[in-house]
Amino acid sequence: MSDFQIPTLSRRRFLAGSAGLAVSATVLSACGGGDDGGGAGSSGGDGGSVELPTFKKIEATVMPDLPGDGIVQDVYFSYPDPPYQAVEHPTGSGGELRAMLMTYSTPPTPMDQNSYWQRMNDDLGVTFIPDLVPADDYVEKFSTVIAGGGELPEIIQAPLWMPLPRMGELIKSQFTDLTEYLSGDAVLTYPNLANIPTASWKNAVNQGILWGVPIPRPQFPSVMYVRMDRSEQAGFAEFPKTQEEFLEWGEAMTDTSKQQYAFAAVQNGWMENAVNGMYEQPNKWHLDGDTLTREWDHPGYFDGTDFVKQVWDLGYLHPDTPGMQVSQQQTLFWNGTIAACENGISAVSSAAQYPDVPLGARAPWTKDGSKVHAMQNTGIFSVNALKKGLEKAKVEEYLNILDYLAAPFGSQEYTTISFGLEGEQYTIENGSPTPIQDKAADLAINLKYVATAPQTLYAPEMAVQDTYTRFHELQQELATGLVPDPCVTLRSETLERNGQYEQEILDVRTGYILGRKTLDDLKGAVQKYNDEIGAEVNAEMMAAIEARG
Repeated sequence: MSDFQIPTLSRRRFLAGSAGLAVSATVLSACGGGDDGGGAGSSGGDGGSVELPTFKKIEATVMPDLPGDGIVQDVYFSYPDPPYQAVEHPTGSGGELRAMLMTYSTPPTPMDQNSYWQRMNDDLGVTFIPDLVPADDYVEKFSTVIAGGGELPEIIQAPLWMPLPRMGELIKSQFTDLTEYLSGDAVLTYPNLANIPTASWKNAVNQGILWGVPIPRPQFPSVMYVRMDRSEQAGFAEFPKTQEEFLEWGEAMTDTSKQQYAFAAVQNGWMENAVNGMYEQPNKWHLDGDTLTREWDHPGYFDGTDFVKQVWDLGYLHPDTPGMQVSQQQTLFWNGTIAACENGISAVSSAAQYPDVPLGARAPWTKDGSKVHAMQNTGIFSVNALKKGLEKAKVEEYLNILDYLAAPFGSQEYTTISFGLEGEQYTIENGSPTPIQDKAADLAINLKYVATAPQTLYAPEMAVQDTYTRFHELQQELATGLVPDPCVTLRSETLERNGQYEQEILDVRTGYILGRKTLDDLKGAVQKYNDEIGAEVNAEMMAAIEARG
């Protein structure tokens, strides 16, 4: 995967290609909200209620240069020296620990030739046996393992942005109920798990139980990355907030005689988060009492589409935008052909590869620039379950292992898990652990997908510390205006079986922006969805919301 791409899949993009998949309207998580809390909230389903794990941020032995909270990330400009010990409790008691995990990497170096794997077995107190499944094959493998009727691995990774089958059923029948171990203050037995923000835990609640441990991720949406050098050369000290200023900036950044453009967007993206912010659109769905509506039922959907069409007609978007892929957008941005584009918040790590490019970003501001209106992400990469039928002592042992793997940045445990053994998988250069490139396969056993700490931002290079400071300020802005999706990770069988309706809306919308379709055509595609499947989809989603509690 490109390093200029966050590994997530939007519901819109998934459903566009999901026709023919039949998955029941099932509850997969609690509602995504803005809580970052100290303390715990509650969530549940089937009339029950689950007290969410108490959030207690780790009191860092080495303070971050720019402190965060349960939403904003910590930023470090140097690596703790020496790394400190974060885990004092025992881990495993021997035997094998099997885990079914997805991977984006080539297979790891075999265990008998892999000093990292051997060391981690020693530290975890078990022989770790991962079943590593390529991401493109994970849904099929998940279905086969679950349907096979055989012995499940002890840990099962559930990336909820994938169309995993029968999740509502599996949570009750195949996964361990972790409520008594992790709900409320019980999680404080595992301090590194208690360091996971509340919003991430909400995804692990279903049908009145806490069924897994989340792999946390930032809650922020994609933002508009900006080449500050081009902006400043045109006389802009800051990226504009208001819509009027946005257009003025777009004009100043565009010079077709030099093949320079203000903006680009990945196929069907059309600066989605910036435009949603301007027109204060809902995050895919809007729930008002008992009434559930889609984003295109909001007037801002058509007004926002007209605005994108205006930007396209003015020539401020790169002409390849309608079919652009992430890799092309990355190349055009870093070579200066485009001055701004949207990408995931984690893509700021690319700045280290281009230290001479001053990088900034724009939050999704409303049209008048008065406030931020940003689509909140789920706060997870996946939720990981323990198989049902484990003895209580074994559940506690495995949670101790997960707590070890979730050790925070800069700890001895984090350093070994993330970088390996000094001199074998990494070296220290200028005070920073630096991977040995031809040893990358040693670390490909994917412990980061078993459990992990909340992500931090680390910028040892002086040249990019200003960039990370700007992004820390950006996250603080974003945190003021996160808009949750009331149906986050919920599913409708009708919607997933009829993905062609959403695809038609996407296609007609692009056609309208490009001047090939009319606004009436777009409204007609929306009306077709509403007339033929909208009521049924809404009913299934409302039933899922009510079941969730």
